[in-house]
Amino acid sequence: MSQALIPKGELAVRTAAPRESGPGELTVALYPYIPNPQLFQDKVSQAWAALGTGYALSFQTYDPYSGPPAPTIDVFAFDCSFSGSLVGEYAVSPLRPDEVDSPEDLYPFARDAATDAAGHFVGIPYLGCCSTLYYRDGDQPLGKPELSLDALFAVLGAAPYPEKEIPAPGQGLIVELRGSTTDACMYQQAWEQLNGGCVPEPPLPAADKLDPQALDALRKLVKMAGVAQAAFRDPGSQRVKWFEAGLGRAMVGFTEWLPSMSPGLRKTVQLRALPLGPGRPTPCYADAIGIRPGLEGEDRAAAVRLANLVASSDLLQSAVSSQYLVPARVSALRNLAQRDPVYARIQRMLDAADPCGFRLGPGGRLWIREVGPKIVSGLLGISMVTPPVSALSAEAPDAFESTPAGIWRRGF
Repeated sequence: MSQALIPKGELAVRTAAPRESGPGELTVALYPYIPNPQLFQDKVSQAWAALGTGYALSFQTYDPYSGPPAPTIDVFAFDCSFSGSLVGEYAVSPLRPDEVDSPEDLYPFARDAATDAAGHFVGIPYLGCCSTLYYRDGDQPLGKPELSLDALFAVLGAAPYPEKEIPAPGQGLIVELRGSTTDACMYQQAWEQLNGGCVPEPPLPAADKLDPQALDALRKLVKMAGVAQAAFRDPGSQRVKWFEAGLGRAMVGFTEWLPSMSPGLRKTVQLRALPLGPGRPTPCYADAIGIRPGLEGEDRAAAVRLANLVASSDLLQSAVSSQYLVPARVSALRNLAQRDPVYARIQRMLDAADPCGFRLGPGGRLWIREVGPKIVSGLLGISMVTPPVSALSAEAPDAFESTPAGIWRRGF
């Protein structure tokens, strides 16, 4: 292992096995793929202490893309793409609708992503996001109200130098497509856009049975980016630096990339949901807070109270504003948009996207492990590491998960 990849500090601690909570204590794992996880954790700690519940919080790290959480974690965040997997693995305790505060304030796409077939919440949604197309102010062809993937390809065309990792000035698409989780999810989102919207338990075909049209959507992204640039393994923020320097015409990421931009670019850059088909509705991710099975009595009541606190409008506004995360609550995003012009653009993007809740169904986690690396290999001609390496593992650079590349690539 190279010196750059030797775990140190906080990351070294993360490799230890999670410990079980003691009396009057809850073990907690928040979503790690955000620009400043410590800030979010601090806000939760402060708000929880103010409630005076008598329960202490012990924060631990859980990568929701690696598998179900350790049974010692009482309250944990997860990507709702895996709602069905967590239920099938008996790794989460569903919540009754009356256990969720102000469910009517949740964005419908987030609520749908976090709800099981029986109408119970698998977890309480608190964050949302969708693949975002960044473009420069004044680029009118990319600012048209309706933009399909075919229209985007007609505007950007094929990358002029597909064999070069560095994009050409003002030309082409900046995007990374070497992440197996990312590619598998984008394939499925393309399939859903082509077929009219999100499906709670979508068909998850084997690698040799993938839909040709959905695969073609990813191939168009590769053509616009160039194979070498799409395959470039970003060490952190390189693609943002390229875009800031005037390279590429558009860039694909999440809203969480905004803190890595200079204040000047952040004030002017435009953003919209990335079309992977006709453009609407747009499958969007939601992250939720779940409760482990087996908690009873006062312990479960405290865990439910904590989950509601994390997903509350006030907490979200204080914890996400500097990170440009998308809160899953309508009131939180509305209030942020009234105070910050960047959030106003995020709100307009989300409204225009006509978002629907993205999830993969009970077999989603296994399907990504089996199909994701093969999609990457087919698109870019590179072999994936088997098994995939999590961005939170000891083989990843310290805090990599909090960089634009880590947030985009997520688990694997």
